[in-house]
Amino acid sequence: MEIINNDSAIVVFNQALDSVEVYWKGYVKSEPYRQVLETAYEAIVKYKATQWVADMTYSGVSFTDDQQWVMNKYIPKCGKAGVQRVAIVLSKEVFAKFYGNKINTSLGEHAAFNEYFKTREEAHEWLKSFL
Repeated sequence: MEIINNDSAIVVFNQALDSVEVYWKGYVKSEPYRQVLETAYEAIVKYKATQWVADMTYSGVSFTDDQQWVMNKYIPKCGKAGVQRVAIVLSKEVFAKFYGNKINTSLGEHAAFNEYFKTREEAHEWLKSFL
């Protein structure tokens, strides 16, 4: 079920996987970046999603302030809301991969399992193994 589809990203709730998924479309400035993630969080709460997919294939590098906000505030909030597994589809952008690694460090204490994938299909297969 599509929740938003704008210039920055697509956010969906995948009922079959009990996941909220964010598909980034490219580089996003700070305010729209946080708005997309807050919309995703609202979907996590509304649908009681236990899994999250962050498809960063086309994402650019985020601002340091946004990275800190994600790691220190957003990720813990998602963990408290019930997210147990996170599948991250990594960007081909080297710095975005580094950011993905930083997210994993933050997720470690809030989610049960976190994995990285080259494609969204691989991420979905991994999440299916928990259903």
